[in-house]
Amino acid sequence: MSAIHDFGKSWIAWMARNSVAANLLMFLLLAGGTVSALTIKQEVFPEFTLPWVSISVAYPGASPAEAEEIVTSLEQVVNAVEGVKKITAAASEGYAGVYVELYDDVDENKALADVKSAVDRVTTIPQDAEKPVVSLLANRRQVISLVFYGDVPEAVLRDVAENARNGLKALPDVSEVDIAATRPEEIHVDVAEDTLRQHGLTLEQIAGAVRLGATELPAGGVKTAAGEVLLRTKPKPVHGADFEDIPIKTSPLGAELTVADVATVRDSFAEVDQSATFNGKRAIMLNVYRNADQTPIEVADAVKAFSWQFAAHLPQGVSVTPWMDWSELYRDQASTS
Repeated sequence: MSAIHDFGKSWIAWMARNSVAANLLMFLLLAGGTVSALTIKQEVFPEFTLPWVSISVAYPGASPAEAEEIVTSLEQVVNAVEGVKKITAAASEGYAGVYVELYDDVDENKALADVKSAVDRVTTIPQDAEKPVVSLLANRRQVISLVFYGDVPEAVLRDVAENARNGLKALPDVSEVDIAATRPEEIHVDVAEDTLRQHGLTLEQIAGAVRLGATELPAGGVKTAAGEVLLRTKPKPVHGADFEDIPIKTSPLGAELTVADVATVRDSFAEVDQSATFNGKRAIMLNVYRNADQTPIEVADAVKAFSWQFAAHLPQGVSVTPWMDWSELYRDQASTS
């Protein structure tokens, strides 16, 4: 005990005799602390990665059985990739998805490249299907949400949320914005039986024409001196009005019968048992995420400032409020540490 006491006294005495060295050491400690405080990662929860690779294939108009055939062919080639722990698949109308779980010690980027190479070797995917999208499942960091609510039609809230999302994505402090708490959008094509009989049509004929008109297909490529130019058919329709000009049949004289001639096309929402309310009023939500280089406080402050400005241009009867602000949890943790 006495040796420790003597060492402490001698160290203090040495520092007193060498004031320059003591001041230099103090400066180094202060500088190191300042640099650490400015560069330390600010996280609400610990960061982690997901050892999963996602393969998704959009196949407009396909039945679940047709989507399952794509899933089967993908599973066969992916199963041979080194480092694969488990494969989970899903097939539904118009969509085929395969999710590949990797072992913890596997290099995720190498595994992603191997899975992409394996998927590229699949030759049984129908031409009408879109190109498979292969990606690592991202650990998205949600920071804050904005809730838009009011006694207005659902379509009005959807338009407001779309405009707000576009504005938020233009902010430098925001990396990703998703729309949530809303029903999926649908386009309804309503045809009367009398109209079918009048034109000698069936629902299958109209459905086939709409399905074909809603599919964006590759049209090959043209090689030029500057390189290869890829060709595609015109972009697939997005809104109900885009479907009205789709031809159903052509008369011997060249006159076209379009969807608008036989049906009423309207933008609507899927008939699902789902609804969202806030303060007793219809609501829709925007979830805002950040990337690894952004702090929760920076993103939350930018979103709140945007919401205050955007509120001045909202339609009558619509309000907006921040919700689920995870940066507040970070502020509380930082203030008590």
